[in-house]
Amino acid sequence: MNLIRNRYQMVLIAALILVTLLAGSVSAEKKVVTYWSWSPVKNTTDKMVAAFEAENPDITIKATIYNYPDFLLALKTA
Repeated sequence: MNLIRNRYQMVLIAALILVTLLAGSVSAEKKVVTYWSWSPVKNTTDKMVAAFEAENPDITIKATIYNYPDFLLALKTA
């Protein structure tokens, strides 16, 4: 009985280690988020993106700032 229980525990521990290693490798990938805006002040958007990326080093923001009419057109054609 102890042999079966010990094997079960070893298999469970090995599975947990494997899941932990796989989760670590997935979360290590850098993510890219595309952000579109019609903000008239690009400098403000750049500061917000920089602050967000500083707090979230695994995420890169690809910001595109449009004039408002161009933004509406981009939304319609996206």
